[in-house]
Amino acid sequence: MTYDPAQQLIQQIESTAWRVGLATPTLTVWYGRPSGCPVVTYRTVTEVEQPMDVVFDFFGPRMLDAFSVLNRRFAFAETLRESPWIVRTGFSMPAPFTAREFLHEVVAEQHSPTLATVCYVPVQDESVFPTPRDGYLRCPIYLSGQRIRQLPDGRVRIEHAMGYRLAGRVPVSVQNTVFHKGHLQAYFDEWSSLGDALARHTAGVGGGR
Repeated sequence: MTYDPAQQLIQQIESTAWRVGLATPTLTVWYGRPSGCPVVTYRTVTEVEQPMDVVFDFFGPRMLDAFSVLNRRFAFAETLRESPWIVRTGFSMPAPFTAREFLHEVVAEQHSPTLATVCYVPVQDESVFPTPRDGYLRCPIYLSGQRIRQLPDGRVRIEHAMGYRLAGRVPVSVQNTVFHKGHLQAYFDEWSSLGDALARHTAGVGGGR
């Protein structure tokens, strides 16, 4: 059977393993361990006013720009291979931790006028790609990404699931407990800024960016 990351991501998002961590009327951050993932995974759910094509463009073809505006610890992003699309991204960490780097494939698909997915797929053979940048520690990533849906009322719902290991000297047990509240708050803060980020992106696209 051919591996379908989009279907796997949707099944993960629709899992019953999630629990509410933080919530407001417009944004919810869930946490859980769907599909037996060893680390706690985080899922954010929010809705925006921007059109479906703008949201997909932001998270799909312009995904590297999205990282740079949503995550305050963003350090760099680069494409290592065009087809399949392999990227690596780097993020700072609070002292005394080493900065982290992630290597993964990106599979962005518009399935219908009302459904799209953007999947971050683990790279099976990292040996064919450059070693981590100096000063960075590469972290394992689990299947992650977004399901983007056009709702009947015209709004667009984005569901983002993210799972990775901090690695290094941080055991999984510590990541799942000591770092848990910090992760919840970080995702809440990042995704609270999505509406403004999309508005700026819309203006840039409209202006011939």
